[in-house]
Amino acid sequence: MNTPRLILIVFGLFLTACSTMPVDVDYDPGIQFQRLKHYAWLTEKAPKSGNPIIDSDSLLHDRLHQEADAWLAAHGYRKTTRKQADFLLTYRLIMEDKTRVSVLNNYYAYPTFWSYGYYGYPFAYSYWQYYPEIQTYEYQRGTFILDIINPKTQKLMWRGMAYQNLSRNVSQQELKNTASKAILKLLGQFAETTQSD
Repeated sequence: MNTPRLILIVFGLFLTACSTMPVDVDYDPGIQFQRLKHYAWLTEKAPKSGNPIIDSDSLLHDRLHQEADAWLAAHGYRKTTRKQADFLLTYRLIMEDKTRVSVLNNYYAYPTFWSYGYYGYPFAYSYWQYYPEIQTYEYQRGTFILDIINPKTQKLMWRGMAYQNLSRNVSQQELKNTASKAILKLLGQFAETTQSD
């Protein structure tokens, strides 16, 4: 197997291993989340991420709102106006360029050498030399943040963050699937918070 093919396989396994999308949640324990029934979006405009491709993708933004609205409706939440809402929703999607450095252990044998030992008998010996090969992988780390805000105080009540490593030149379809998975997973975490409250 040639080296370029091995690199692609190793990197593919790395991305696959990171595809479980870990999440991190924090919230105010003094809030009775089970009483939150009515919601509204903090803004109907796409939040700014600093990435011009994401910021100009109104299709992605609309799709995320639709998927979140459908999930919330299916779980007993009602969309209303900001004045009547118990909580406000907003999200952010951050893409960061990352570099992963891996050391591949390659061993190369030197030729066999001949020498003479005791009593003049010849014997052969060889030794191995270690050559570390360093490979650099460039990828993007996506962080999806879902915030739930108190509409009266504008203070954060709940925050969930999901992480995913993506290929360096991520496609629109890959980004859409990842963002959709993230927002639905975080809404599931929010539902667990309300149940455990």
